[in-house]
Amino acid sequence: MIKQIHVLYIDDNPFDRDLVRDALTATGDGFLVTEISTRGELEAALVNNVYNCVLSDLNILGYTGLDVFDIVKKLRPELPVVILTGTGSEELAVESMKRGVSDYILKTPRHIIRLPYSLASVVESTRLTLERRADEEKLRIAGTVFQASREGIMVTDPEVRLTMVNPSFTHITGYSFEEVRGRNPSLLRSERHSADFFRSMWASLSRDGYWQGEIWNRRKDGTEWPSWLSITVVRDENGEVRHYAGVLTDMTERWEASERLKFLAYHDHLTGLSNRTHLEEHIATSIKKYGRAEGYSGLLFIDIDNFKSINSTYGHIFGDHLLKRVAHRLIECVSPADNVCRLGGDEFMIYTVDRPSIDHIADIAKLVLERLALPYEIHGQTLQASASIGIAVYPDDGYDSEVLIRNVDAAMSHAKEAGRNTFRFFNHQMKTGTESYLYLRHSLLKALENGEFILYYQPQINLLDNNIIGVEALIRWKHPVHGIIPPGRFIPAAEDNGLIVPIGEWVIHEACRQLSAWKKSGISKMVVAVNLSALQFRRGDLEQTVATVLRDVQLDASCLELELTESIMIKNIDNVLDIVKRLKTLGLMLSIDDFGTGYSSLAYLKRFKVDKLKIDQSFIRDLTSDPEDAAIVRTIIQMAHSLNLRTIAEGVEDAPTLEHLRRLGCDEIQGYYIAKPMPADAFVDFAAAYGRKISDARVPTPTDHSDPVGPVH
Repeated sequence: MIKQIHVLYIDDNPFDRDLVRDALTATGDGFLVTEISTRGELEAALVNNVYNCVLSDLNILGYTGLDVFDIVKKLRPELPVVILTGTGSEELAVESMKRGVSDYILKTPRHIIRLPYSLASVVESTRLTLERRADEEKLRIAGTVFQASREGIMVTDPEVRLTMVNPSFTHITGYSFEEVRGRNPSLLRSERHSADFFRSMWASLSRDGYWQGEIWNRRKDGTEWPSWLSITVVRDENGEVRHYAGVLTDMTERWEASERLKFLAYHDHLTGLSNRTHLEEHIATSIKKYGRAEGYSGLLFIDIDNFKSINSTYGHIFGDHLLKRVAHRLIECVSPADNVCRLGGDEFMIYTVDRPSIDHIADIAKLVLERLALPYEIHGQTLQASASIGIAVYPDDGYDSEVLIRNVDAAMSHAKEAGRNTFRFFNHQMKTGTESYLYLRHSLLKALENGEFILYYQPQINLLDNNIIGVEALIRWKHPVHGIIPPGRFIPAAEDNGLIVPIGEWVIHEACRQLSAWKKSGISKMVVAVNLSALQFRRGDLEQTVATVLRDVQLDASCLELELTESIMIKNIDNVLDIVKRLKTLGLMLSIDDFGTGYSSLAYLKRFKVDKLKIDQSFIRDLTSDPEDAAIVRTIIQMAHSLNLRTIAEGVEDAPTLEHLRRLGCDEIQGYYIAKPMPADAFVDFAAAYGRKISDARVPTPTDHSDPVGPVH
């Protein structure tokens, strides 16, 4: 009910206006009357003011009440119009009602006295009609959404019996409405959840009126599927439960992608064998399980002899088939308790546990050599391949995976030096060949003091518009005697002696300083990406270092991107998460480097709130020829976009790979096809030649900037 009715009153007779005004004001302040007499005043009033109804005399100088009605319906169709007349023509009354006039009132004392009640009745009736239409429109929209929603929607009565389901519910579950009408939604229940799970769900519904979470259900055909379920309690005005409304989202595709990524986190995508991460965890678990038992555990490092020449002669596809055959033969040589791993390329490892003697480990190595030496029939070609094997034994040669792997690598190198197609056990005399390594470690300290490190920069391109959007900073060591030394040689030594922390701080400072200088010279809208070492992340005062550098070089934090390895995220998770949150507070960007080669967990991505995933070049190299690589890259891109993350592919070396990545929806790329890493001054020339905006047809051919070592990852 409207407390005060605002009436727009149109009449050119002063006597009639007084009569109507007196009748309306006699009821108190229930009416607010605005009086006008001309057509122009009418149109202006309707445009600029809000009224509850229009009251018009039938005969006005120059026009009639029906003319007023037409004007009102044109400008304010929702307003009711009431006509006052001194004549009692039935024909006119009927005509007015046919046109849509809300009421037709005679100017007699009896009718004028009831005018306030008549107007109030018209206004209230109009209000109810408009509300009913609005409610009907809402119901129509709700019904359309209910029918068209891609989520399964179900509604129950207070006794939790199904009363409504939409078509998507039927599509997802396989049950029609006729099959579930009056039944409890528990008909969808799988056996994956305990009674405590459902007790907690109902406790939340009773307490909060709402529950949501991941739940496994069973379809009509018996298959189980993961879903996201939201349940809302619908109550009436008295607080009584009238309905339960549930929305089911089918999570099958996302779950399968997650499971695929989990598999990739622990397995080699080509052979299906364990990867290094899985191997190291297996070794740690075995050591914990067997401890210092009487038996021996052996780590075998197997390297295929002359595999590079096989690849160059027959091609990568042929080489991949050979590696798959090798993997299959290695599995045949061990027991189910042993772990067979592909490290990458032509390198494999076997960890065999709880053997009675070292001789039994040697027997496995002999069997591997025999099986791998048998001929391979691949694409009509007959091929023979041998292998070199290094062996390290737990506990004699190391008490953890790191030491065992380091020592077995030395043993394998000696097997190759012994003429290949043989195996060698590790012995401690093999460590004497570390003089060059110690010299390298000693020289690193002088290199930092003497400013011998330099940065190379590799451009990164936005695939949407082909603009240069950033660079990755890559460290090089310009040794005064040995020339350019690649990171692969000195970074491990820097990590061993802890120098990686000050070296990493220098890289951040130099990269930011250079970008700041470029921006001042006119190269704008660029981001510089810097790799972080796990040791630098754990031991360095990273947050303070970054904040100080940004302040000193006057660079906005959004221009800096820090690349984290997946290994950083899975150790000491709470401490790492705290550091990441503080870094994000500064405003910089975070990306995960070499994504897909480590523990690619969706849970970590959600918790760490990174901005970008960098797809490892091992998946990009054969993207256009290997369907498995293409499927992996597509999965990573789709998963990243579902989490609002950008993707960048590294190692792009040709135009077909670039176009394939563009079709898959990858956001950014870097690689030799655009340019090799280059010194800072060369990048300025490159950027000028490349142009700030180019068409797809003018993507540059590979740039021949001299770089004796290339990018390092």
